[in-house]
Amino acid sequence: MSTVTVQLGQCGNQLGQQLFQLLHTEATTAPTQTNTASSSLSSSLPASTISPYHSSLLDTYFYQPQTKDRHNDAWTARAVLIDMEPKVVEQCLHSTHTKRPPTLLSARHPHPSNKAAAGIGGSGGAPSGQWRYDAKSAVCQQSGSANNWGYGYFVHGERNRERIADVTRRQAEKCDRLDSIHLMQSLAGGTGSGLGVYVLDLLCDEYPSVSVLNTCVWPFKAGEVTVQCYNASLSMAKIYQQSDGILFVENDRYRSLCERLYHIDHLSFPCLNEAIANDLMGALTPLDDPALSASVGWRPAIPLMLRQCCTHPAYKLLTMRSVPQVPVSSVPYHSDEWSGLLKRLHRMCGHQLILDFEGATPHMERGWGSSWGGGGGGGGGMHKTSHPDAPPAGASQQPWGEEDDQQRWGNVSVGSQLVLRGVDTHRADPAPLMKNDNFWSLALDPIVVYQNPFPFRGLQRSASLIANDQSPLTALKEMLHRGLGMLVGRAYVHQYEAYGLGEEAIGEAMQCLTQIIHSYQQLKT
Repeated sequence: MSTVTVQLGQCGNQLGQQLFQLLHTEATTAPTQTNTASSSLSSSLPASTISPYHSSLLDTYFYQPQTKDRHNDAWTARAVLIDMEPKVVEQCLHSTHTKRPPTLLSARHPHPSNKAAAGIGGSGGAPSGQWRYDAKSAVCQQSGSANNWGYGYFVHGERNRERIADVTRRQAEKCDRLDSIHLMQSLAGGTGSGLGVYVLDLLCDEYPSVSVLNTCVWPFKAGEVTVQCYNASLSMAKIYQQSDGILFVENDRYRSLCERLYHIDHLSFPCLNEAIANDLMGALTPLDDPALSASVGWRPAIPLMLRQCCTHPAYKLLTMRSVPQVPVSSVPYHSDEWSGLLKRLHRMCGHQLILDFEGATPHMERGWGSSWGGGGGGGGGMHKTSHPDAPPAGASQQPWGEEDDQQRWGNVSVGSQLVLRGVDTHRADPAPLMKNDNFWSLALDPIVVYQNPFPFRGLQRSASLIANDQSPLTALKEMLHRGLGMLVGRAYVHQYEAYGLGEEAIGEAMQCLTQIIHSYQQLKT
Protein backbone atom coordinates (compact mmCIF):
# COMPACT_ATOMS: atom_id res chain seq x y z
CA MET A 1 0.00 0.00 0.00
CA SER A 2 1.54 3.27 -1.16
CA THR A 3 0.92 6.99 -1.48
CA VAL A 4 1.73 9.07 -4.55
CA THR A 5 2.51 12.71 -3.71
CA VAL A 6 1.83 15.42 -6.28
CA GLN A 7 3.89 18.58 -5.68
CA LEU A 8 2.38 21.65 -7.32
CA GLY A 9 4.01 25.01 -7.88
CA GLN A 10 6.97 26.56 -6.10
CA CYS A 11 5.54 26.13 -2.61
CA GLY A 12 4.33 22.56 -3.17
CA ASN A 13 7.68 21.44 -4.55
CA GLN A 14 9.80 23.08 -1.87
CA LEU A 15 7.56 21.85 0.93
CA GLY A 16 7.40 18.39 -0.61
CA GLN A 17 11.18 18.21 -0.84
CA GLN A 18 11.50 19.03 2.85
CA LEU A 19 8.82 16.48 3.75
CA PHE A 20 10.48 13.66 1.79
CA GLN A 21 13.81 14.48 3.42
CA LEU A 22 12.25 14.10 6.87
CA LEU A 23 10.46 10.90 5.84
CA HIS A 24 13.67 9.40 4.50
CA THR A 25 15.66 10.45 7.56
CA GLU A 26 13.00 8.91 9.80
CA ALA A 27 13.13 5.61 7.89
CA THR A 28 16.90 5.36 7.46
CA THR A 29 17.78 6.05 11.10
CA ALA A 30 15.65 3.08 12.05
CA PRO A 31 16.60 0.43 14.61
CA THR A 32 17.09 -2.95 12.97
CA GLN A 33 15.26 -6.09 13.97
CA THR A 34 18.29 -7.42 15.84
CA ASN A 35 19.87 -4.19 17.04
CA THR A 36 17.86 -1.44 18.70
CA ALA A 37 20.65 1.11 18.40
CA SER A 38 19.91 3.87 15.95
CA SER A 39 22.04 3.70 12.85
CA SER A 40 22.00 5.44 9.52
CA LEU A 41 21.23 2.98 6.74
CA SER A 42 22.50 3.10 3.21
CA SER A 43 20.05 2.99 0.35
CA SER A 44 21.22 -0.49 -0.58
CA LEU A 45 20.12 -1.99 2.76
CA PRO A 46 17.03 -4.11 2.11
CA ALA A 47 13.87 -2.97 3.86
CA SER A 48 13.39 -6.46 5.36
CA THR A 49 16.26 -5.88 7.80
CA ILE A 50 14.52 -3.01 9.59
CA SER A 51 11.42 -2.87 11.76
CA PRO A 52 7.97 -3.34 10.18
CA TYR A 53 7.14 0.32 10.94
CA HIS A 54 10.18 1.72 9.13
CA SER A 55 9.76 -0.76 6.29
CA SER A 56 6.16 0.39 5.87
CA LEU A 57 7.31 4.02 5.91
CA LEU A 58 9.77 3.36 3.08
CA ASP A 59 7.30 1.34 1.04
CA THR A 60 4.58 3.97 1.40
CA TYR A 61 6.61 6.92 0.14
CA PHE A 62 9.64 5.46 -1.71
CA TYR A 63 10.62 2.68 -4.06
CA GLN A 64 13.90 1.29 -5.39
CA PRO A 65 14.27 1.14 -9.18
CA GLN A 66 15.12 -2.23 -10.65
CA THR A 67 18.53 -1.41 -12.09
CA LYS A 68 22.01 -2.88 -12.24
CA ASP A 69 23.55 0.55 -11.90
CA ARG A 70 24.71 0.93 -8.28
CA HIS A 71 24.85 4.69 -8.72
CA ASN A 72 21.18 4.79 -9.67
CA ASP A 73 19.61 2.54 -7.02
CA ALA A 74 18.84 5.19 -4.40
CA TRP A 75 15.41 5.24 -2.82
CA THR A 76 13.16 7.16 -5.20
CA ALA A 77 10.26 9.27 -3.97
CA ARG A 78 6.78 8.28 -5.14
CA ALA A 79 6.19 11.82 -6.32
CA VAL A 80 5.14 13.87 -9.32
CA LEU A 81 6.68 17.35 -9.60
CA ILE A 82 4.62 19.99 -11.44
CA ASP A 83 5.48 23.65 -11.94
CA MET A 84 5.12 26.04 -14.83
CA GLU A 85 8.59 27.48 -14.18
CA PRO A 86 11.61 25.14 -14.25
CA LYS A 87 13.81 26.60 -11.51
CA VAL A 88 12.38 24.93 -8.41
CA VAL A 89 11.77 21.59 -10.13
CA GLU A 90 15.36 21.50 -11.34
CA GLN A 91 16.57 22.30 -7.82
CA CYS A 92 14.54 19.40 -6.45
CA LEU A 93 15.82 16.98 -9.07
CA HIS A 94 19.47 17.82 -8.48
CA SER A 95 19.83 18.78 -4.82
CA THR A 96 18.49 15.60 -3.27
CA HIS A 97 21.03 13.29 -4.94
CA THR A 98 23.95 14.22 -2.76
CA LYS A 99 22.94 16.30 0.24
CA ARG A 100 20.20 17.09 2.66
CA PRO A 101 18.43 20.43 2.19
CA PRO A 102 19.61 22.92 4.82
CA THR A 103 17.69 23.10 8.06
CA LEU A 104 17.54 26.44 9.78
CA LEU A 105 15.63 25.96 12.99
CA SER A 106 18.36 24.67 15.29
CA ALA A 107 20.08 27.94 16.13
CA ARG A 108 18.77 30.98 17.97
CA HIS A 109 19.87 33.33 15.21
CA PRO A 110 20.20 31.08 12.16
CA HIS A 111 21.60 32.06 8.83
CA PRO A 112 21.68 30.04 5.60
CA SER A 113 25.46 29.78 5.95
CA ASN A 114 25.20 28.17 9.39
CA LYS A 115 26.32 24.61 8.65
CA ALA A 116 25.58 23.47 12.20
CA ALA A 117 21.84 23.90 11.76
CA ALA A 118 20.07 20.61 12.08
CA GLY A 119 16.31 20.91 12.41
CA ILE A 120 13.47 21.51 14.82
CA GLY A 121 13.82 18.46 16.99
CA GLY A 122 15.78 15.31 16.33
CA SER A 123 18.91 13.31 16.80
CA GLY A 124 21.01 15.74 14.80
CA GLY A 125 22.81 12.88 13.09
CA ALA A 126 23.52 13.24 9.37
CA PRO A 127 21.12 11.20 7.27
CA SER A 128 22.36 9.03 4.48
CA GLY A 129 20.88 11.36 1.84
CA GLN A 130 20.46 8.41 -0.53
CA TRP A 131 17.13 9.33 -2.06
CA ARG A 132 16.08 11.20 -5.15
CA TYR A 133 13.22 12.19 -7.41
CA ASP A 134 12.59 10.51 -10.75
CA ALA A 135 13.33 13.09 -13.45
CA LYS A 136 10.77 11.37 -15.70
CA SER A 137 8.04 12.28 -13.19
CA ALA A 138 8.51 16.03 -13.57
CA VAL A 139 6.31 18.34 -15.63
CA CYS A 140 7.39 21.94 -16.08
CA GLN A 141 7.17 24.80 -18.55
CA GLN A 142 8.90 28.16 -18.99
CA SER A 143 6.04 30.65 -18.88
CA GLY A 144 4.62 30.60 -15.33
CA SER A 145 0.95 31.14 -14.51
CA ALA A 146 0.90 34.93 -14.00
CA ASN A 147 -0.62 34.51 -10.50
CA ASN A 148 -3.92 33.93 -12.28
CA TRP A 149 -6.19 31.02 -11.31
CA GLY A 150 -7.86 31.06 -14.73
CA TYR A 151 -4.56 30.91 -16.60
CA GLY A 152 -3.37 27.97 -14.51
CA TYR A 153 -6.63 26.05 -14.85
CA PHE A 154 -7.75 26.72 -18.40
CA VAL A 155 -4.45 27.26 -20.22
CA HIS A 156 -1.79 25.16 -18.46
CA GLY A 157 -4.29 22.53 -17.40
CA GLU A 158 -5.50 21.79 -20.92
CA ARG A 159 -2.02 21.98 -22.43
CA ASN A 160 -0.46 19.56 -19.96
CA ARG A 161 -3.36 17.22 -19.27
CA GLU A 162 -2.03 14.18 -21.10
CA ARG A 163 1.51 14.59 -19.81
CA ILE A 164 0.39 14.97 -16.19
CA ALA A 165 -1.90 11.95 -16.51
CA ASP A 166 0.94 9.92 -18.02
CA VAL A 167 3.58 10.64 -15.36
CA THR A 168 1.04 10.08 -12.58
CA ARG A 169 -0.02 6.79 -14.15
CA ARG A 170 3.59 5.63 -14.29
CA GLN A 171 4.03 6.41 -10.60
CA ALA A 172 0.78 4.60 -9.77
CA GLU A 173 1.91 1.53 -11.69
CA LYS A 174 5.02 1.31 -9.52
CA CYS A 175 2.80 0.77 -6.45
CA ASP A 176 1.74 -2.71 -5.40
CA ARG A 177 -1.47 -0.99 -4.39
CA LEU A 178 -2.19 2.72 -4.73
CA ASP A 179 -3.71 3.56 -1.38
CA SER A 180 -3.93 7.36 -1.53
CA ILE A 181 -2.93 10.49 -3.44
CA HIS A 182 -1.52 13.50 -1.61
CA LEU A 183 -1.49 16.90 -3.34
CA MET A 184 0.64 19.73 -1.91
CA GLN A 185 -0.04 23.28 -3.08
CA SER A 186 -0.23 26.94 -2.15
CA LEU A 187 -3.47 28.78 -2.90
CA ALA A 188 -1.95 32.23 -3.46
CA GLY A 189 -0.47 32.04 -6.97
CA GLY A 190 -1.63 30.63 -10.29
CA THR A 191 0.06 27.24 -10.56
CA GLY A 192 -0.65 25.82 -7.10
CA SER A 193 -4.21 27.15 -7.16
CA GLY A 194 -5.48 27.03 -10.76
CA LEU A 195 -3.40 24.20 -12.21
CA GLY A 196 -3.53 22.43 -8.84
CA VAL A 197 -7.33 22.30 -8.98
CA TYR A 198 -7.21 21.07 -12.57
CA VAL A 199 -4.84 18.25 -11.55
CA LEU A 200 -7.15 17.37 -8.66
CA ASP A 201 -10.12 17.11 -11.04
CA LEU A 202 -8.06 14.96 -13.39
CA LEU A 203 -6.85 12.56 -10.69
CA CYS A 204 -10.32 12.18 -9.16
CA ASP A 205 -11.59 11.13 -12.58
CA GLU A 206 -8.66 8.76 -13.19
CA TYR A 207 -8.64 7.17 -9.70
CA PRO A 208 -12.20 7.44 -8.30
CA SER A 209 -11.69 4.79 -5.59
CA VAL A 210 -8.42 6.20 -4.20
CA SER A 211 -8.39 8.44 -1.12
CA VAL A 212 -7.33 12.01 -1.92
CA LEU A 213 -5.80 14.44 0.59
CA ASN A 214 -4.85 18.05 -0.16
CA THR A 215 -2.29 19.97 1.85
CA CYS A 216 -3.29 23.58 1.16
CA VAL A 217 -1.01 26.41 2.26
CA TRP A 218 -3.16 29.44 3.06
CA PRO A 219 -1.61 32.80 2.07
CA PHE A 220 -0.22 35.40 4.47
CA LYS A 221 -2.97 37.84 5.28
CA ALA A 222 -0.57 40.72 4.58
CA GLY A 223 -0.58 39.51 0.99
CA GLU A 224 1.90 37.60 -1.10
CA VAL A 225 -0.10 38.22 -4.27
CA THR A 226 -2.53 41.07 -4.95
CA VAL A 227 -5.25 38.74 -6.24
CA GLN A 228 -4.69 35.96 -3.70
CA CYS A 229 -8.24 36.46 -2.37
CA TYR A 230 -9.65 35.42 -5.74
CA ASN A 231 -7.18 32.56 -6.22
CA ALA A 232 -7.71 31.14 -2.74
CA SER A 233 -11.52 31.40 -2.93
CA LEU A 234 -11.73 29.77 -6.36
CA SER A 235 -9.39 26.98 -5.24
CA MET A 236 -11.07 26.24 -1.92
CA ALA A 237 -14.52 26.09 -3.53
CA LYS A 238 -13.34 23.47 -6.05
CA ILE A 239 -11.09 21.49 -3.69
CA TYR A 240 -13.86 21.24 -1.11
CA GLN A 241 -16.07 19.50 -3.64
CA GLN A 242 -13.49 17.00 -4.87
CA SER A 243 -11.05 16.21 -2.07
CA ASP A 244 -11.69 13.76 0.77
CA GLY A 245 -9.84 15.97 3.25
CA ILE A 246 -7.80 19.18 3.43
CA LEU A 247 -4.83 19.78 5.72
CA PHE A 248 -5.26 23.52 6.24
CA VAL A 249 -1.85 25.17 6.73
CA GLU A 250 -1.84 28.88 7.62
CA ASN A 251 1.40 30.71 6.80
CA ASP A 252 0.73 33.30 9.51
CA ARG A 253 0.47 30.67 12.23
CA TYR A 254 3.72 28.96 11.24
CA ARG A 255 5.44 32.32 10.96
CA SER A 256 4.49 32.91 14.61
CA LEU A 257 5.70 29.43 15.52
CA CYS A 258 9.13 30.06 14.02
CA GLU A 259 9.44 33.58 15.40
CA ARG A 260 8.20 33.14 18.95
CA LEU A 261 9.29 29.59 19.82
CA TYR A 262 12.41 29.11 17.74
CA HIS A 263 13.51 32.77 18.05
CA ILE A 264 14.33 33.14 14.37
CA ASP A 265 15.12 36.75 13.56
CA HIS A 266 15.57 36.39 9.78
CA LEU A 267 12.71 34.16 8.78
CA SER A 268 12.87 32.50 5.37
CA PHE A 269 10.66 30.13 3.42
CA PRO A 270 12.93 27.11 4.17
CA CYS A 271 12.27 27.76 7.88
CA LEU A 272 8.52 27.79 7.32
CA ASN A 273 8.69 24.69 5.14
CA GLU A 274 10.57 22.75 7.77
CA ALA A 275 8.16 23.77 10.53
CA ILE A 276 5.20 22.70 8.37
CA ALA A 277 6.89 19.46 7.27
CA ASN A 278 7.64 18.63 10.90
CA ASP A 279 3.90 18.70 11.67
CA LEU A 280 3.08 16.82 8.46
CA MET A 281 5.29 13.99 9.70
CA GLY A 282 2.92 13.52 12.63
CA ALA A 283 0.01 13.23 10.20
CA LEU A 284 1.52 11.08 7.46
CA THR A 285 3.73 8.39 9.06
CA PRO A 286 2.23 4.86 9.11
CA LEU A 287 -0.17 3.85 11.88
CA ASP A 288 -0.76 0.59 13.69
CA ASP A 289 -4.54 0.38 13.41
CA PRO A 290 -5.94 -0.91 16.74
CA ALA A 291 -9.18 -1.92 15.01
CA LEU A 292 -7.40 -4.55 12.91
CA SER A 293 -5.61 -7.76 13.80
CA ALA A 294 -1.90 -7.74 14.58
CA SER A 295 -1.18 -9.59 11.33
CA VAL A 296 -2.21 -6.55 9.29
CA GLY A 297 0.65 -4.47 10.69
CA TRP A 298 1.40 -0.84 9.95
CA ARG A 299 -0.84 0.92 7.45
CA PRO A 300 -0.54 4.19 5.49
CA ALA A 301 -1.85 7.09 7.53
CA ILE A 302 -3.93 9.03 5.01
CA PRO A 303 -6.90 6.64 4.56
CA LEU A 304 -7.11 6.07 8.33
CA MET A 305 -6.96 9.80 9.02
CA LEU A 306 -9.69 10.56 6.47
CA ARG A 307 -11.87 7.76 7.79
CA GLN A 308 -11.65 9.14 11.32
CA CYS A 309 -11.60 12.91 10.84
CA CYS A 310 -13.64 13.55 7.68
CA THR A 311 -16.79 11.55 8.28
CA HIS A 312 -19.19 14.30 7.12
CA PRO A 313 -18.93 15.85 3.63
CA ALA A 314 -19.60 19.35 4.99
CA TYR A 315 -16.49 19.27 7.20
CA LYS A 316 -13.13 18.62 5.57
CA LEU A 317 -10.66 21.13 7.07
CA LEU A 318 -7.94 19.55 9.23
CA THR A 319 -5.59 21.37 11.60
CA MET A 320 -2.27 19.88 12.77
CA ARG A 321 -0.85 20.33 16.27
CA SER A 322 2.23 18.78 17.86
CA VAL A 323 4.04 18.87 21.20
CA PRO A 324 6.69 19.46 22.35
CA GLN A 325 7.93 22.26 20.12
CA VAL A 326 11.66 22.57 20.76
CA PRO A 327 14.74 23.34 18.61
CA VAL A 328 17.15 20.48 18.11
CA SER A 329 19.76 22.10 20.36
CA SER A 330 17.36 21.71 23.31
CA VAL A 331 16.35 18.08 22.69
CA PRO A 332 19.08 16.48 24.87
CA TYR A 333 17.96 18.62 27.82
CA HIS A 334 14.23 18.28 27.21
CA SER A 335 12.02 15.74 28.96
CA ASP A 336 8.23 15.81 29.24
CA GLU A 337 5.75 13.53 30.94
CA TRP A 338 2.66 12.43 29.06
CA SER A 339 0.32 14.23 31.45
CA GLY A 340 1.98 17.59 30.78
CA LEU A 341 2.13 17.10 27.01
CA LEU A 342 -1.53 16.16 26.71
CA LYS A 343 -2.68 19.02 28.94
CA ARG A 344 -0.78 21.47 26.72
CA LEU A 345 -2.25 19.87 23.60
CA HIS A 346 -5.72 20.22 25.10
CA ARG A 347 -5.08 23.90 25.80
CA MET A 348 -3.88 24.47 22.24
CA CYS A 349 -6.95 22.77 20.82
CA GLY A 350 -9.37 24.59 23.11
CA HIS A 351 -7.93 27.99 22.18
CA GLN A 352 -7.63 27.16 18.46
CA LEU A 353 -3.82 27.44 18.56
CA ILE A 354 -0.95 25.55 16.99
CA LEU A 355 1.54 27.44 19.17
CA ASP A 356 2.62 25.69 22.39
CA PHE A 357 3.44 28.88 24.24
CA GLU A 358 2.25 30.12 27.63
CA GLY A 359 0.10 33.20 27.09
CA ALA A 360 -0.35 32.58 23.35
CA THR A 361 -3.59 33.87 21.83
CA PRO A 362 -5.24 33.52 18.42
CA HIS A 363 -4.42 37.19 17.74
CA MET A 364 -0.73 36.55 18.50
CA GLU A 365 -0.58 33.57 16.15
CA ARG A 366 -2.09 35.50 13.28
CA GLY A 367 0.28 38.42 13.74
CA TRP A 368 -1.94 41.36 14.66
CA GLY A 369 0.30 44.41 14.48
CA SER A 370 2.98 42.77 12.36
CA SER A 371 3.23 40.47 9.40
CA TRP A 372 5.76 38.96 7.08
CA GLY A 373 6.08 39.76 3.42
CA GLY A 374 8.36 38.35 0.75
CA GLY A 375 11.36 40.17 -0.57
CA GLY A 376 13.40 40.98 2.51
CA GLY A 377 17.05 39.95 2.56
CA GLY A 378 18.65 37.37 0.33
CA GLY A 379 17.60 33.80 -0.23
CA GLY A 380 13.86 34.33 -0.03
CA GLY A 381 13.98 36.14 3.30
CA MET A 382 11.05 37.97 4.87
CA HIS A 383 10.76 41.25 6.68
CA LYS A 384 8.44 42.71 9.30
CA THR A 385 5.90 45.21 8.11
CA SER A 386 3.00 46.99 9.74
CA HIS A 387 -0.20 45.10 9.03
CA PRO A 388 -2.79 47.28 7.26
CA ASP A 389 -5.72 45.57 9.01
CA ALA A 390 -4.29 45.64 12.54
CA PRO A 391 -6.47 47.57 15.01
CA PRO A 392 -5.03 50.80 16.38
CA ALA A 393 -3.27 50.86 19.74
CA GLY A 394 -5.76 50.50 22.58
CA ALA A 395 -8.58 49.44 20.29
CA SER A 396 -10.45 46.17 20.69
CA GLN A 397 -8.97 43.46 18.47
CA GLN A 398 -12.32 42.12 17.28
CA PRO A 399 -12.55 42.48 13.49
CA TRP A 400 -15.52 40.08 13.42
CA GLY A 401 -17.37 41.31 16.52
CA GLU A 402 -17.46 40.34 20.17
CA GLU A 403 -19.56 37.22 19.64
CA ASP A 404 -17.12 35.89 17.07
CA ASP A 405 -14.15 36.66 19.30
CA GLN A 406 -15.68 34.60 22.08
CA GLN A 407 -16.21 31.78 19.59
CA ARG A 408 -12.44 31.69 18.98
CA TRP A 409 -11.81 30.85 22.62
CA GLY A 410 -13.88 27.71 22.39
CA ASN A 411 -13.48 24.96 19.82
CA VAL A 412 -15.70 22.17 18.54
CA SER A 413 -14.22 19.17 16.75
CA VAL A 414 -15.97 16.86 14.29
CA GLY A 415 -13.27 14.18 14.57
CA SER A 416 -9.70 13.92 15.83
CA GLN A 417 -6.72 11.60 15.59
CA LEU A 418 -4.10 11.50 18.34
CA VAL A 419 -0.71 9.84 17.73
CA LEU A 420 1.53 9.18 20.76
CA ARG A 421 5.18 8.44 20.03
CA GLY A 422 8.03 7.36 22.26
CA VAL A 423 8.39 5.52 25.57
CA ASP A 424 5.55 4.36 27.83
CA THR A 425 2.80 5.30 25.39
CA HIS A 426 0.53 2.75 27.08
CA ARG A 427 0.70 4.85 30.25
CA ALA A 428 -0.50 8.04 28.59
CA ASP A 429 -3.99 9.11 29.65
CA PRO A 430 -5.71 11.07 26.85
CA ALA A 431 -8.67 11.92 29.11
CA PRO A 432 -8.12 15.73 28.84
CA LEU A 433 -8.70 15.51 25.09
CA MET A 434 -11.79 13.30 25.40
CA LYS A 435 -14.12 15.67 27.23
CA ASN A 436 -17.57 15.91 25.69
CA ASP A 437 -17.42 19.71 25.48
CA ASN A 438 -14.67 19.39 22.85
CA PHE A 439 -16.70 17.43 20.31
CA TRP A 440 -19.61 17.87 17.97
CA SER A 441 -22.80 16.50 19.49
CA LEU A 442 -23.44 14.27 16.44
CA ALA A 443 -19.93 12.77 16.29
CA LEU A 444 -20.12 8.98 16.71
CA ASP A 445 -16.42 8.32 17.36
CA PRO A 446 -14.89 11.76 18.01
CA ILE A 447 -11.29 10.72 18.72
CA VAL A 448 -9.05 7.74 18.09
CA VAL A 449 -5.64 7.18 19.69
CA TYR A 450 -2.67 5.49 18.02
CA GLN A 451 0.56 4.47 19.73
CA ASN A 452 4.01 4.33 18.16
CA PRO A 453 6.95 3.08 20.29
CA PHE A 454 9.57 4.70 18.06
CA PRO A 455 10.68 8.18 19.27
CA PHE A 456 10.26 11.01 16.80
CA ARG A 457 13.45 12.93 15.91
CA GLY A 458 15.15 12.18 19.21
CA LEU A 459 12.26 13.27 21.45
CA GLN A 460 11.61 10.86 24.29
CA ARG A 461 7.88 11.57 24.16
CA SER A 462 5.86 13.47 21.57
CA ALA A 463 2.24 13.75 20.49
CA SER A 464 0.49 14.85 17.29
CA LEU A 465 -3.17 15.77 17.01
CA ILE A 466 -5.04 16.06 13.72
CA ALA A 467 -8.39 17.72 14.33
CA ASN A 468 -11.31 18.64 12.10
CA ASP A 469 -12.35 21.69 14.10
CA GLN A 470 -13.17 25.40 13.94
CA SER A 471 -9.57 26.66 13.94
CA PRO A 472 -9.52 27.76 10.25
CA LEU A 473 -12.57 30.01 10.65
CA THR A 474 -10.76 33.30 11.25
CA ALA A 475 -8.44 32.88 8.26
CA LEU A 476 -11.38 31.99 6.00
CA LYS A 477 -13.38 35.01 7.18
CA GLU A 478 -10.50 37.42 6.70
CA MET A 479 -9.93 36.19 3.16
CA LEU A 480 -13.64 36.30 2.31
CA HIS A 481 -14.02 39.81 3.73
CA ARG A 482 -11.12 41.10 1.68
CA GLY A 483 -12.20 39.26 -1.45
CA LEU A 484 -15.76 40.59 -1.32
CA GLY A 485 -14.41 44.11 -0.93
CA MET A 486 -12.32 43.70 -4.06
CA LEU A 487 -15.15 42.06 -6.00
CA VAL A 488 -17.60 44.89 -5.23
CA GLY A 489 -15.19 47.27 -6.94
CA ARG A 490 -14.45 44.74 -9.71
CA ALA A 491 -10.75 45.03 -8.87
CA TYR A 492 -8.63 42.93 -11.25
CA VAL A 493 -11.70 41.04 -12.53
CA HIS A 494 -10.68 41.80 -16.10
CA GLN A 495 -7.58 39.61 -15.65
CA TYR A 496 -9.83 36.60 -15.02
CA GLU A 497 -12.37 37.50 -17.69
CA ALA A 498 -9.60 37.07 -20.25
CA TYR A 499 -9.70 33.31 -19.45
CA GLY A 500 -13.45 32.84 -19.17
CA LEU A 501 -13.89 33.60 -15.47
CA GLY A 502 -16.22 36.51 -14.82
CA GLU A 503 -17.52 38.29 -11.78
CA GLU A 504 -20.30 35.71 -11.43
CA ALA A 505 -17.88 32.75 -11.21
CA ILE A 506 -15.75 34.48 -8.57
CA GLY A 507 -18.89 35.40 -6.64
CA GLU A 508 -20.08 31.78 -6.67
CA ALA A 509 -16.72 30.66 -5.27
CA MET A 510 -17.07 33.15 -2.44
CA GLN A 511 -20.58 31.88 -1.78
CA CYS A 512 -19.07 28.41 -1.35
CA LEU A 513 -16.54 29.87 1.09
CA THR A 514 -19.40 31.52 2.96
CA GLN A 515 -21.19 28.17 3.21
CA ILE A 516 -18.07 26.46 4.58
CA ILE A 517 -17.76 29.17 7.24
CA HIS A 518 -21.44 28.88 8.12
CA SER A 519 -21.23 25.07 8.47
CA TYR A 520 -18.34 25.27 10.93
CA GLN A 521 -19.97 28.08 12.89
CA GLN A 522 -23.07 25.93 13.45
CA LEU A 523 -21.15 23.15 15.20
CA LYS A 524 -22.45 22.56 18.72
CA THR A 525 -21.19 20.36 21.54
